[in-house]
Amino acid sequence: MTDSERREYTQWRDDPRTYEEMLESEKIVLQAWIRLAVRASEAKRTESSYVVKHDFGRDGFFVTAVQFEGALLSAGYEAAGADRFRIDVLVAAPFRSETYAGFCLEHLDPESRAEYVQQVRRAVAERERWRSADRDSSPPALQPAGGNGLGRRRGRG
Repeated sequence: MTDSERREYTQWRDDPRTYEEMLESEKIVLQAWIRLAVRASEAKRTESSYVVKHDFGRDGFFVTAVQFEGALLSAGYEAAGADRFRIDVLVAAPFRSETYAGFCLEHLDPESRAEYVQQVRRAVAERERWRSADRDSSPPALQPAGGNGLGRRRGRG
């Protein structure tokens, strides 16, 4: 990655408009995951959207912290501070660590899980088609020169 590409990526990564600039299929998957894995919390404890985005990445694809925050805001959750939200897991996962907050889709029945996986595959395929097309005529406008890494990170799902 060149210095110019690195600067462009840093600007893009931190831009709050990046959620709105995601492909519609990506936003659909991200909103579905939030609906299926997150619930509002009345507790004073807050979760870092940065940590929870890693849980989504395990079940979906890579998103930046700003994209995940944008998705939470779009879903109606209010920020309780810088990158902090009063959210809780819908169904707790059997794991929690410094990297993962324990949000998951383990509770889904096989049919619902398969439907979600199909949505993820469609979104990833659309992103890959967009990457291989002429970027000058395709959204999103804030795409960094080197791509944004929204491909699948793991084989699961």
